[in-house]
Amino acid sequence: MTSTPGWEGRTVVTTTRSEQPPTDATPRFTRAEQVFHWANAALFAVVMLTGAVLYIGELSALVGRRELVRALHVYGGIAIAVSFLVAVLPRWGRPLLADMRRLQRGDPKFNRGQQVNASFLMAAVVVTFGTGIVMRWYEPFPLDWRTGATFVHDVFAFGVWAFVLGHVLFALQDPAALRAMAGRHPFSERSGPNKGPNRAENGGERECPGA
Repeated sequence: MTSTPGWEGRTVVTTTRSEQPPTDATPRFTRAEQVFHWANAALFAVVMLTGAVLYIGELSALVGRRELVRALHVYGGIAIAVSFLVAVLPRWGRPLLADMRRLQRGDPKFNRGQQVNASFLMAAVVVTFGTGIVMRWYEPFPLDWRTGATFVHDVFAFGVWAFVLGHVLFALQDPAALRAMAGRHPFSERSGPNKGPNRAENGGERECPGA
């Protein structure tokens, strides 16, 4: 079918994935990064909720079973620290280490808020793990160490609550970011993490000059 001479309009052409031109789109997060993210999300939920129960007297009275709650809090924190250690091992940690380097140099894969959030949470894991050890296995430590560890642990716990809630609220307002962490959204260095995928790159419609 030929077009009418002199027609200057545009024709919408639908392409399939096999017909797509090569692009620079790559998966924004690897499977290992997604597993690491969601496993730690679950662990953070455990330590945050159990920490709130241990800290707030009314919640502690309501929930009861304080020793069980304390055990879940302690071993949940240990699990987070172990997961971070495993993540940086050479065999599994290359994508995560690459992301840490991106965070340090302000790579467009992560916006400024994501960089600050990730940096704080990584620091919080180290600090709360160290102070948590002093609080749980306190016998070898002097009283001033235990008092200081408790204060620092509580301060960072409030910070974790603030950063995690902020992270969740911002993520819920960005469906593309949620799809990316679920492994269904391509990431292009050209477009950045906060822009939607190019429709032509996803087998959708692209506009061409008049034929």
